[in-house]
Amino acid sequence: FDKADLTRFFEGDTTALVMRINNKHPEASFVTVGNKLSFVYKNRDYWLNISQTGRDGYYKELVAFSLTWELYKEKMPAYTSPKAMTIAEIIKVIDSEGTLEIGINE
Repeated sequence: FDKADLTRFFEGDTTALVMRINNKHPEASFVTVGNKLSFVYKNRDYWLNISQTGRDGYYKELVAFSLTWELYKEKMPAYTSPKAMTIAEIIKVIDSEGTLEIGINE
């Protein structure tokens, strides 16, 4: 990469990255909207989703956000259960990616 600006909000819970990469770099073709970036910086793990890309002369620019921000953009239609279900069954239906974890309240 040529230059990058990494911004962390809320002590690392959300992150924004604006970065520029040379078009001739072998990995520049992977810089597309929807692809993920994973890296370690200052002993902290980051996993970001590329949400915008653009070209500026010899460079490709990208904007990526942590997946926490991606949840804010996600929209789900209202869910109506066809039968009586437990909360665990409902979560399995609406959270097909398995991102939510059901814990035990002690």
